[in-house]
Amino acid sequence: MTKCPVYFWTFLNALDYNHLIFLQSDIRFQKYATTWMTNVKAECSTRVRYYNLFIQRLNREWLLVKELLKEKYSFDINESIYWTDMKCVACQ
Repeated sequence: MTKCPVYFWTFLNALDYNHLIFLQSDIRFQKYATTWMTNVKAECSTRVRYYNLFIQRLNREWLLVKELLKEKYSFDINESIYWTDMKCVACQ
């Protein structure tokens, strides 16, 4: 087994350690992971592409947060939300 997939996933996990930014469709494992270390130029361009996508997603999330913070919220109501139809992936 080659070390390329290990380096590929280490890089992606360093950027998105809790897997909230990248989508599954963003990760083209078959294309990039196997050739991650074979070509230095390709390796750098792939890393730059993923880093730029990461920054783009963070900026989009930041704009959403800024818009949401403009609204008035009231936290004096005692409410509960029960998740009965979803399984907690982190709890497994």
